[in-house]
Amino acid sequence: MSSRSATRDRAGYLWRLLMLMAPTILISINLEKFLHSLTSPYILASWEALRGGSILGFRYAFVGGLLLVFSQLYLLAKYSVVRMGGRISLARWLWLHCTLSAAGGTLLILHAGIPFSFQYLDPISRLTAWTGLPTLTAVRGLLTWFLILTGISGITLRHVGMRPGKRRIIWATHVGLAAATYTTGLIHIYISTFMPSAR
Repeated sequence: MSSRSATRDRAGYLWRLLMLMAPTILISINLEKFLHSLTSPYILASWEALRGGSILGFRYAFVGGLLLVFSQLYLLAKYSVVRMGGRISLARWLWLHCTLSAAGGTLLILHAGIPFSFQYLDPISRLTAWTGLPTLTAVRGLLTWFLILTGISGITLRHVGMRPGKRRIIWATHVGLAAATYTTGLIHIYISTFMPSAR
């Protein structure tokens, strides 16, 4: 491997690491709030208590977000093997990626209100009329749908046999949806942390 290629590989690895640090930092800012929520009593008076904005819903969001961040360590592991010649078992890392993604995704879907009180069934209708850009509320709805579709595409890749050409298409779809989930997730965490009253 040439020195230029090695430098490019190290830069790619560092970029992926920095991308994982962004949600970690945003989530860690809420650590004190999360620890305080563990000492706060709650009453499950209705299914609304499972949604975001409630104590239990916040716990789901915090833990689910952390699990999804940890699940992305698979990308660093895969990159170290494929591009940098590392010697680790990718099968175990893939299993960990799938398990953490499923657990974190489930908590976040409950946080969004599914199946009891989901309010973002149609986020497209919440687009700002004069710009065509999503409102802050629409971002939350888009994030939920991106999360669900990313999970479906991931399960399809993992458990459904298909021809190589079709697998490449599903893989590209999964990666694109994951990137969309990541982006809208960062926006949502930022909004929830610094602009909690925004709609």
